[in-house]
Amino acid sequence: SEGWTLKTDVAVKAYEYETRELRRSNGTAANLEGVIPAGIAAVPLTDYSRLARLSGQGLDLPGGNTNSWLIPDLGRAASLFGLYDQSVFPLGMEPALGNNAAVEEDDTTFFVQADFDTNLFGMPFRGNFGVRHVKTEQSSTGYVFTSGAPLKTTVENDYTDTLPSMNLVVEPWRDVLVRFGASKVMSRPNLGQLSPGAAVSVSGSNRTVTAGNPLLDPFRATSYDLSFEWYFAPQSLLSVAFFYKDIDSFVQTIRETRPFTGNALGLPDSVATAACPGGVDTPGCNPTIDWQFSLPQSTPGGPVQGIEVSYQQPFSFLPAPFDNFGFTGNFTYVESEIDYLGATGAVTATDDLTGLSRRSWNATLYYEDEQFSARISGAYRSRYLTTIPGRNGNASESTASTFNVDFSSSWAVNDSLKLSFEALNLTDDVSDQYLEPDDRISFYHHYGRQYFVGFRYTF
Repeated sequence: SEGWTLKTDVAVKAYEYETRELRRSNGTAANLEGVIPAGIAAVPLTDYSRLARLSGQGLDLPGGNTNSWLIPDLGRAASLFGLYDQSVFPLGMEPALGNNAAVEEDDTTFFVQADFDTNLFGMPFRGNFGVRHVKTEQSSTGYVFTSGAPLKTTVENDYTDTLPSMNLVVEPWRDVLVRFGASKVMSRPNLGQLSPGAAVSVSGSNRTVTAGNPLLDPFRATSYDLSFEWYFAPQSLLSVAFFYKDIDSFVQTIRETRPFTGNALGLPDSVATAACPGGVDTPGCNPTIDWQFSLPQSTPGGPVQGIEVSYQQPFSFLPAPFDNFGFTGNFTYVESEIDYLGATGAVTATDDLTGLSRRSWNATLYYEDEQFSARISGAYRSRYLTTIPGRNGNASESTASTFNVDFSSSWAVNDSLKLSFEALNLTDDVSDQYLEPDDRISFYHHYGRQYFVGFRYTF
């Protein structure tokens, strides 16, 4: 009818994920990375290596720091030794069964939705409400170990979700909108996390076991939003929004450092031995010493709530040429309390949601006319949690706050030619991650500034 519209839809989607890894192989699971053929061992390193140097530009390097080291020259090594000739270096999946997996997912969705546009006590009132029903079917194939022997296994999993939603908009005064939304939402885990197998690898002193979990629940949450918006001039907005999300299930990577022997995944000690260089136990690589285990697990989640303030306006009220300037920006503050589990399945920490800063803001000043446009933007985010519990026995890992300034511009020379210039990270900000407690450095990446010049010609 004039004020009501009914919509319905059915959608069927299919996804496939497959990963395959081959390593040097003699037909067994033994790690051959440390087995160097005699003919290669006799060749001087200088024949297939080169020197790399750390310039230290932008960094304060401590005195006595090692600033150069030897690295392989892959092209020369491949030419000398026939690295890609499988008759010389046979390849097989046996040493890397955990990284050979496939996942299939079929999703069937049905929804019905009613849109309306009417009046409420003389005020314009519009919105929609409806429900979505989703069925997810997953089939995950990988290699597990039974009685000490690898076995190709397929695990089936399915679940259904009924997701109601409602969005309401009322206009109590001209150009002022009040919006309210409520919904149940879900997001499926990454397909790469659903493999039933485990990848066991050794690189130097790092001994890792990375497993999948084909029975992961999706991310599920109940979400509420309330916003007040004032469109006080053409292309202008001042708004305040409040949001609350109750996360019912969350996928967390649980890390544990423990001996390989007796692990909860049921992997036999022979798998650890096979992953060690040469496929033999040594004091630095054997099942009885500590390995780093990583396993995705569904966890209870917790609440996320916050406020966002937004403002945008072209400065058309100013005298020329300032009337071509404008501004847009927003500020967000978020609090979260997520329960994180330890290796035993008990809650060991309650902290912020990983990857989510408590405070962030963005601001852009721009200029636009018929021929030239330019904008400079600043983006800030406070420190945020990266990993909890942290790796190697650390309580947690975090990323420090960042502030980036970018610039972009374009000039239309004529109807056919447009020139452009961009400058990224003008503040020369770095990516700084650290371990807690005690704020110990994890890594410090200096990417530098980037400049781009371009043109576009149309005919």
